[in-house]
Amino acid sequence: MCSFAGCNTYPARFGKVFLACLCFISGSAAAVSSSEEAPKPLSADDGQSLIDIAVAAMENNYARARTIRARVRVVSETLGLDQVERREVKSPDGAVGYEVRYPRREYTLDCLLQDHDYLVTEKYDGKDVLRSAADGRWTYYPTDGSTAWIYGRTEGPTRRPCDPRTVGLPTQLVPVESFLRSNRMVSVARARTGDAELAHVLVADKKGQFFDFVLDPGQQFLPIRITHRRQDGLVAVDTTIEYQRVAGDAFFLDKAVQEFRNFEPDAEVGTIASRMTWKVVECTVLAEPVDKSAFVIDIPKSVAISDSATGTYTPAKKTPEIPQRPGWSRFFIWVNVVVAAGLVVVAILRVRRRRTRTLSE
Repeated sequence: MCSFAGCNTYPARFGKVFLACLCFISGSAAAVSSSEEAPKPLSADDGQSLIDIAVAAMENNYARARTIRARVRVVSETLGLDQVERREVKSPDGAVGYEVRYPRREYTLDCLLQDHDYLVTEKYDGKDVLRSAADGRWTYYPTDGSTAWIYGRTEGPTRRPCDPRTVGLPTQLVPVESFLRSNRMVSVARARTGDAELAHVLVADKKGQFFDFVLDPGQQFLPIRITHRRQDGLVAVDTTIEYQRVAGDAFFLDKAVQEFRNFEPDAEVGTIASRMTWKVVECTVLAEPVDKSAFVIDIPKSVAISDSATGTYTPAKKTPEIPQRPGWSRFFIWVNVVVAAGLVVVAILRVRRRRTRTLSE
């Protein structure tokens, strides 16, 4: 029944994936616009050609706006939570940590972006957290902490996105064009909405998760919606994106809304558990590129570094204290005592002399 190119390659264990395909044909596109026609599937060759055109357009877009300084205001909301919650979290290796959840949290991202590199300063409650991606390495450094973390580009964290160009993707470190190229194309379709024709791309990553991309040719094929589906086809994260025009014909994020869903056992539709809203409040395209050293975080020697890219751990270097010899310490104490006593004697002698003069007169 499913005429998408590549749908016959689904593993059999994904029982609800065919439902995801059908939703992609009828529901996902309709959610973008009620007047939109049903997507028309393309052949595998035509679909690949369209992806090549889309990737080239995205690369051309960010070549025109290569170096950008932007300030983004982010609002994170946890629905149904009335107060700050701190709960224990166990990692797969058995380590125990704690996750803090807030009912509402606002913070600002000051971003320097160039090519696939970025330096982002997250400002929240008077504290700064630095994140950077440069030369295939991802660095995380909370300035009030005692440890900084370094990862390889392919193993960096997936939560708390900070690059405005990758909103909606499962990783902060791979741009949209690279994500489309490096993952398996499941289907490609076209659909007309009013006077615009949109491209619908469904891809599967190496973990078996699916991503529906709605690409807008009128905005350099940048995604206006990204729907992240679990292995069973259910929607986990839904992201809608709006753009602003910069540097002539280039486009950059203006606003994005992400909705994250939780699922009860056997539920076919998840409930929206949290929402994250991005709004770009300042954006400047620099005329000249900046040096790559601008994306390197200068970590103080007093901070430990955990580098999983090289498998090394560098402990913090404490500032050595200058030892004082007991003899010298006692010597200076006695000198201070003698000086103080001498000052007292001089003061007493001056008082006596004044009294003697007064009596003689």
